[in-house]
Amino acid sequence: MILRNFDAVVMNLDSRPERWEEVQKEIPKIGITNIQRFSALPGGNAGFSASHLLCIMGTGLRFIFEDDVYFEDNALEVFNKAIEQLPDNFDMFYLGANVKTPAIRYSENLYQVTGGVHTTHAILFSDHARKFVVENYDPRNHNIIDEWYHREGLQAMNCFVCFPMIAFQRGCYSDLRLQYFDYREEMLENAKNNMI
Repeated sequence: MILRNFDAVVMNLDSRPERWEEVQKEIPKIGITNIQRFSALPGGNAGFSASHLLCIMGTGLRFIFEDDVYFEDNALEVFNKAIEQLPDNFDMFYLGANVKTPAIRYSENLYQVTGGVHTTHAILFSDHARKFVVENYDPRNHNIIDEWYHREGLQAMNCFVCFPMIAFQRGCYSDLRLQYFDYREEMLENAKNNMI
């Protein structure tokens, strides 16, 4: 499957213009140049999840990126291979993720996941997935949307993670956790243990 008919949205707080500048240099590394900025809502996890949900609304294929995403040097090559291997009925395609439970090898560059995945920094959503999330995600039950994906959403959809992962979150101050975070080593260790 070759997908090139998608749009791309970056969630970015108005208070973090430096991240918007940085991410505009990163995303073109995978061949995407038409990037829209979404003015993310403040308010910690509730604001983040509401912003993510607002970005999902609509139809068609859509990439949603967080403004701290960065790509590996081989990102374009791996991305082009992986996107061709996606099945027509895919719902979500993570370019990088914190895979905390065993994933199933689908193809050379894809693992299928049904839960146990955290992080939302670089995901392609199908039209079906966008509708499903809007209709089923309830912030009253899960105030952090990636927790809902992890516990419920992925089990009901056809979801994949790129292998090797090509997208990570830049180590920096987290507006959600109010401290410095760098998930890279944890993501790589979990991939080593669960994407075998």
